[in-house]
Amino acid sequence: RRVGTDTDIAGCMLFLCGMGGAYVTGAVIPVSGGINVMSGPNIFEQALH
Repeated sequence: RRVGTDTDIAGCMLFLCGMGGAYVTGAVIPVSGGINVMSGPNIFEQALH
């Protein structure tokens, strides 16, 4: 586990700005390092510590 960096976000942005994202509209794309697929109690609280 780690805090995301600007480089992590840049990969998604490059995809969306390039030909790969040409057909993507109105989408929410979480760049969360997989925290949204984790399970268990208080996952967001644990990520902040």
